[in-house]
Amino acid sequence: LVLTGGIPVCLEVNVRPWDVAASQIMVEEAGGSFASLGSSGDNIRERRTSTVFGHPDSVMQVVEIFERNRAPSTH
Repeated sequence: LVLTGGIPVCLEVNVRPWDVAASQIMVEEAGGSFASLGSSGDNIRERRTSTVFGHPDSVMQVVEIFERNRAPSTH
């Protein structure tokens, strides 16, 4: 639906990098944007990430909202 413009943005939560690799290529080739909203895990087998992709303006808005509301780091 994102590629056809049916929805402006899609959010995927707690996925592994290889789960979204093909989506990233297709979205970017179609003129959309793809952004990571953070990840966890030190090695690739354990890493989980959340991503947002779709129309560039919508992706930017979601990233801005996420950044404003992100919990402070404990590091």
